[in-house]
Formats: sequence, C-alpha cells, structure tokens
Amino acid sequence: VGTSDSQSLTNKTLGAGTVYNGGTIGVGYGGTGATTLTGILKGNGAGAFTAVTAPTGALVGDTDTQTLTNKTLGAGTVIGNLSAGSIVGISTAAKEGNVTTAGTQQVVGSTQTQTITNKTVGSTGLTFSGATTDITTVSNEDFTIMPNGAGKVGIGTLTPGANFYVVGTSSVTGKFVSLDLTNQVYAVYAP
Repeated sequence: VGTSDSQSLTNKTLGAGTVYNGGTIGVGYGGTGATTLTGILKGNGAGAFTAVTAPTGALVGDTDTQTLTNKTLGAGTVIGNLSAGSIVGISTAAKEGNVTTAGTQQVVGSTQTQTITNKTVGSTGLTFSGATTDITTVSNEDFTIMPNGAGKVGIGTLTPGANFYVVGTSSVTGKFVSLDLTNQVYAVYAP
C-alpha cells in the first residue's frame, strides 16, 4: 500500500482494528454523512443522517407491538385492534366501561344497523329505512311513549294539537276504549 500514514486506497479490504482519520463518510459508503450527531439517529434516504432529541423516559421501540405509558398520540394516529378486555377512555381518566367518553358523542357504532339502548335522539330525529318491523320490544315488554313536560305525540304532523294527535286515516282492529281523566271508561268503540 505504501509507507506513509496517508494512503489512497482503491479496492482494498480494511482489516480489524483499522482506524480511519479522514473526512466524513457518506451514506453511500456506509457512513452517516454527518460530522456530529447527538440524540436519536434519523435516516434521510440517500442524504446525511440527522439527529432528533430523545423523549424523556423509555423509547417507544422499533416493533409494531408497543407498551405505551404516559405517551401522547399525535393527530392522525391509527390504533389497530385492541385486545379483549381493553378499556379506552376518551377525554376522561374515569373509565366505567370498555369505552368511556366525556363530552358530546355523535356515533352509535360503525354500521347503519344498531342496537340503541338508553340513547337520546338528537334534533335530526331518528330515521327507519327498509325495516320490516321498525320498532320491536323484547318478549312481553310494554312499549311506551313518554313526552317530556307538555310534549305531545303526533302521527303525520309536526304540531300535534292534543296529547295524541293523528293526521290522516286511522284504523283500529278490535275495541277502542276511551278513558276519562280518572281512568274510568268513558266510551267503548267496537266494530
């Protein structure tokens, strides 16, 4: 190779213990392309490596499966399938079920077909579409409509004029019993 410390090496193999005292080694030659680096190395394609400050605490890691403790997930973070028994709290530290939220919730589920229990229907109302039976109850369960305060039940109208107000033709199969204000039979209409 030569007898001086400075050598031009072409197609040479450097053995164990070889010390390189030259300039920065480029990425294309297996180096970082940077003169100094402090923190976590961050690749930049064919360009020089950069360094970012390490977060406090343990690093997240380099595998898809991670145990995150006291980490903040940024905007757009996607969480995959949660294991059975996982509990999620949204905007709250008090978790009472599998998913607990604080604030306004707008989504019942991810499909159009939903089982709704103890939910409040918003100002846009509730739309039934394509169902053979729109509303059913469990076996032997009563179905009641309870307007709040001075509210009324209207069928075919947005402005019912009585507690139960129907606009259009009505049909009753069987007896129709009318009660007075003391729940005494006022009249019975039979076909």
